[in-house]
Amino acid sequence: MNRFCLTSAALLGLSTLALAQVPGQRVFVSTSTDQAASGGLPAIDDADLVAAGGGTNPAPQFAIGQWLATAGFVPSDVDAFGRRPGTGPGRAGSFAFSILANENGFADGDVLGFGSGGGVVVLIPEDTLATALGVATTAIDIDALDFDGQGRLYFSLQSDLAGTTLGDLSDGDILRLEAGGFVTMVLDEAQVQACFTTATGSSSSIADVQALDVVGNDIWVATQSPTAFDGAVLRCGAVIEIVIDEAGMGLGGAEIDALSVAQDGDELPVVLAQTPSAAAGSNLQLSFWGTPNSIQLVLPAGNAGYLPFAHVPGFGAWYLDRTDPWLNTIAGNPLPFAPLNAQGRRDTVFTLPVGLHGLDLAGNEGWSFQSLEFPSLKLSAPMRVAKQ
Repeated sequence: MNRFCLTSAALLGLSTLALAQVPGQRVFVSTSTDQAASGGLPAIDDADLVAAGGGTNPAPQFAIGQWLATAGFVPSDVDAFGRRPGTGPGRAGSFAFSILANENGFADGDVLGFGSGGGVVVLIPEDTLATALGVATTAIDIDALDFDGQGRLYFSLQSDLAGTTLGDLSDGDILRLEAGGFVTMVLDEAQVQACFTTATGSSSSIADVQALDVVGNDIWVATQSPTAFDGAVLRCGAVIEIVIDEAGMGLGGAEIDALSVAQDGDELPVVLAQTPSAAAGSNLQLSFWGTPNSIQLVLPAGNAGYLPFAHVPGFGAWYLDRTDPWLNTIAGNPLPFAPLNAQGRRDTVFTLPVGLHGLDLAGNEGWSFQSLEFPSLKLSAPMRVAKQ
């Protein structure tokens, strides 16, 4: 596989590589708008998830190609993101998210996740939340979400909502769906505003809760305003503070639209393509991100598939068809390895094969790539490039 093979001698050094230790708290975020490439970070789509904070540079984590490979479509915008309780770190099954608009058969008030075998499933339908709020015939949109350790959904609405079982709600309220199927108020907008004012000394309006994460007994939030803090993370709890300010996020002050605190093992190696689609036989710019000085085994396939791979850390399954003709051509050739540099990067130009494209989960033509990092043995999420 073009320009990223290693000799067997180089492979002997794998056991001597040390995993990088990341100081501070790392978080996954999605931005409200697309962001241009800057500071070594590629351009960010508002559907992308980016790892940020923790005293290190931000890094892409789940981009357009990952959505296409895993969900079978690319959301126009990811409006909320969290982790499902009882799932392993970094696993596909840990994802919970909501999208900005109704699309691909899903509603903007649905809580969605990835199903076993690939594709998207509805974890909690919009109708369930609307009924629990006493407005069963009203369309609602989720703007922020997470689960606590008991499996209860915490959420905030994109817009104010009148006439609910809790009275008139504001888009800055934080709500909880209880096991009995009813909704309680956790923090109202005024309480979130008070947390913000205490943490910053500013009385400027927060306008809206854009993102939230349940961290122990605390709730971490991102607010829509003011501008100086809409890219920061606020802690509401026994300790009230700005946990990560905009400078610490490293995203140039970009407004945050989704938030999840990264646990050990959540951040995975990543394969990125410079363009979401390409022609057969064309040159494709690929980028590999991961642990500095690590090595990634990169497997390609035309056809998508699903092969559980839960005995190693990471995404939990290969989303490649084990019978794919392109995948099987590597058996008699040097395995495709990508050694990363001291910054945890490798960029390479790859020539896409002719006649070896296949079908993704939605039946669209293209190519898939997925990597296994050494020595951590972390499996990346798959990445898909559509065929032009």
